Amino acid sequence: MSRPLSYNDIEPGVTIGNFLVLEKIAQGGMGAVFKGFDPSLERYVAIKVLRPEFAQDEEYLNFFQQEARAVAALRHGNIVPIYSIGVEGEILYFAMAFIEGHTFDDWIDQKHPMDAGDALWFMTQAINALDCAWRSNIVHLDIKPANFMIDATSVVMLTDFGLAQKVTPTDAVDTEREAFGTPAYVAPEQITREKTDLRTDIYSLGATLFHLMVGSPPFDGATVEEIVWGHLEKPFPTNKALDAGVPEGWISVMRKMMERRPDDRFQTYKELRAAILDIEHYRYEAAQHQHPLHEGLPTPPAQYATEEELADAEHASALTAAPRSAANPDLLHGLLLPSRADWSNTTSISSKLNVTRAQVKEGVLSPAEPLALTAISQTLLDLCRVGTVDQDEVDEACEKFPGFHHTLMAVAQFMNNGEEAEDEVDAVEILSPERVRNLALTCFMLGFEYKGNPNYRFTPLWQHSITTGIMIDFMYDALDLKRSGLEYVAGLTHDIGKMLMAEIYPFAFYGVMRQSLMKTSPITHEERYAFNIDHAELGAEWLDSRDFPSTLTQAIALHEKLDGNDLAKSRNLLAHSIVSANVLCKQLGIGYSGNAWLPCAWPDLPSTRVLWDARRNADYEYEDFTEDFLNQFEQFPDLL
Repeated sequence: MSRPLSYNDIEPGVTIGNFLVLEKIAQGGMGAVFKGFDPSLERYVAIKVLRPEFAQDEEYLNFFQQEARAVAALRHGNIVPIYSIGVEGEILYFAMAFIEGHTFDDWIDQKHPMDAGDALWFMTQAINALDCAWRSNIVHLDIKPANFMIDATSVVMLTDFGLAQKVTPTDAVDTEREAFGTPAYVAPEQITREKTDLRTDIYSLGATLFHLMVGSPPFDGATVEEIVWGHLEKPFPTNKALDAGVPEGWISVMRKMMERRPDDRFQTYKELRAAILDIEHYRYEAAQHQHPLHEGLPTPPAQYATEEELADAEHASALTAAPRSAANPDLLHGLLLPSRADWSNTTSISSKLNVTRAQVKEGVLSPAEPLALTAISQTLLDLCRVGTVDQDEVDEACEKFPGFHHTLMAVAQFMNNGEEAEDEVDAVEILSPERVRNLALTCFMLGFEYKGNPNYRFTPLWQHSITTGIMIDFMYDALDLKRSGLEYVAGLTHDIGKMLMAEIYPFAFYGVMRQSLMKTSPITHEERYAFNIDHAELGAEWLDSRDFPSTLTQAIALHEKLDGNDLAKSRNLLAHSIVSANVLCKQLGIGYSGNAWLPCAWPDLPSTRVLWDARRNADYEYEDFTEDFLNQFEQFPDLL
């Protein structure tokens, strides 16, 4: 097999790096994409080869060699992983995972504009991908429909970081180097060669979403100059979106994403995520400026007179946070797959079934076909046993498990007061080998064993459950409580009964969650009405049938005793920790558990007080404990 000497010599049968080129599958402005094969690992890859002028540009070549490796280190379930980067003569290439699927350009070509449900499905995953990149200080700079793919399981994946740049945490990118992007979606600051940061990607994502929902880009033109002029001078095309039937909430979100001045856009992905999760109520009046874009403006006045007043206001808000309102009751905050959106059209979503408690238990404990959760039961059992990992196992996990590197580094940075770990070795030292083992097993379980549900996308629920487990673990540490070794797995499995209900009675369970959202009622009330059993009891029954420790199953069964009498009398600290961490997760909006109802603010929760009363750390004041956890977990990263 020969090696090509130049870009134009690349054809099927040649090798680039360690990869055999099979066929050319795409051609773009920056280069060509080939399907290839990696014989050493026996897997297909996508090889993007950049045009020769990039290899001949010394400035770009330096960027490629120094900064592209930072992009290659990204690991997230919504980012196409880069396996290898290389330079051979005038050939610069990226070798990436080969995704069997389609781009969102294909979606546009099919002339089916996205509805609100599709938009929520797309945006939730796109934000997760870009947030992961930004947490590694990387901006993409070429966000457009062609750079998002849909794989065979309807997962949205971001690809093509060819223009991406790594920045320091405090500095924006200096765009003197060519990083123009694609004209239909390019942000104004890229056009005018001003500094760029995550808000640049937010603008381009807004333009991408506009094209997907309306069917055409926000600014049309016969030439590149006309299109670019639209981004710089034309008002946001509200009427165009209204004529296409785009709901008002989505128009408001896109309008704010595409503000010309970065300071007027969403400032963080967390802020953008909150807006789309409250899309039915979100409204935005565009900023009014009297000066043209290029003159710049003073910073808008703050809402509070001093930083102290702002901090006091934020603290008060956190302690009295209300349950998050139902952003999209039809799609259950992204839990229901868009393909099941028609379920909301039924004349009644009341889900009372003519089944007994015993019949529901029988359906779970003796199913006609194996349940999806059966595949992960052994790994969950392994998580009940105390264990550690060595560095070789960590390295292997980073290589094999989708998303593990991202999860490891994100949690380590969280525990390290926002400072990034230097590498995996440093991350293990920050977290402890036991915690790293738990994270590795969780990533293995969700990446390889769990096959999901044909009606639901449980990523938000898993995010909520993983974070609940981590919170419990941290609470035990902070209060010096006596451990059983089951703290993390208790949080991870406390809502597993919901997944069981969704599997055996999918439509009825949709009705349960929908009713709970519409009535702002505890989900267990609706479950007992529909099934004569709640998810906590059903989950405990399933775990018990598979020989999980009784300490765990008892705590899970007990944690949803909503009248409070059983739990208030109990000294079962593990059950109280599930209740406390679960409410804190909900209050901070981390993940989504299928139910937004809160009994009260987290510091006022009786279970939070019970944990503190049991502390062996006698010097830890209650106000310090609650303030510490609220402030810490406000910054907790998205892991999935």
